[in-house]
Amino acid sequence: MLLDESAATAVYASEEVIMYRRILIAVDPEGLVGGAASAVAALAEPEGAQVRLVAIARDSDDAGAAPAGEETLQRLSQELQARHQSVEVERREGGGGPVADQLAESARAFEADLIVLGSHRRGDVAGFFVGSVGHALATQVSTPILVVSHASSKALATLRRIVVAVDGGEFCRQAVAAAGALAGPETEVTAIYVNNPTARPVAYPFYHDPTPADVDGTRALNDAFDALRTAGVYAARRLVYSLDSRGAVIARAADDLDADLIVLGSRRPGNLESLVLGSVAHDVISRTHRPVLVATGAGNDGAADADRSG
Repeated sequence: MLLDESAATAVYASEEVIMYRRILIAVDPEGLVGGAASAVAALAEPEGAQVRLVAIARDSDDAGAAPAGEETLQRLSQELQARHQSVEVERREGGGGPVADQLAESARAFEADLIVLGSHRRGDVAGFFVGSVGHALATQVSTPILVVSHASSKALATLRRIVVAVDGGEFCRQAVAAAGALAGPETEVTAIYVNNPTARPVAYPFYHDPTPADVDGTRALNDAFDALRTAGVYAARRLVYSLDSRGAVIARAADDLDADLIVLGSRRPGNLESLVLGSVAHDVISRTHRPVLVATGAGNDGAADADRSG
């Protein structure tokens, strides 16, 4: 059930759209990141963006065999170059330390402002992002992370619709800022707040009495909506009451809206309370074939940084 779903409010879109300029793509052995080209092209700066493909050989690879993920690496390179992206390839040996450590080292050396990882769609814990590699990487970097599904067949030319999850916290504001910064003149950004009615406090027995969660949700949506409008973004908002999980509701809303991108907020530390490693992001990623951007905490070099607007 939806409460207070506004009509999208059109305002003059910003002339300048902030996009990513230094993108690192982790080419995983299973080829899960193989569908990244169109999503990266949609998020990359049209002129001057640099993409580094990082392939890390597994210790189990035979000495004379082609490295795992080589086919994906070559295909991605060709597809990105066909989209007029500047591409370089970095190959690392599997014995150079844990994969996450090597990816973090490469991202810092490259000064990446976006890291791209692949994931299984259906919650497979071996997925490159939700598994041990993505978990460990997220504890070491403050760079935004884009998760793409190997099942994605959606070709992106531009970002037409973005869904951003809000909860009123600091990291929600970073997600809203990232979504707004990526929005172009034709992009609609919809802010989603999920309220579970089973959590209704006993002190609020009547459903016409707003609970603190109702008030918080309305405030979070209004804050996000106002921030997007102030940034010159075409915006909408939804307060959703549902017994389903937050991740399920967010993924379903993205399907309903045919969103090109889902944006979530996260703190940097890699504890299970962090959205990037916790149940919400895991749930969203496992339920959607759409790209998911995890906007990170303080210190990130992503699209929302002020120094990129100059």
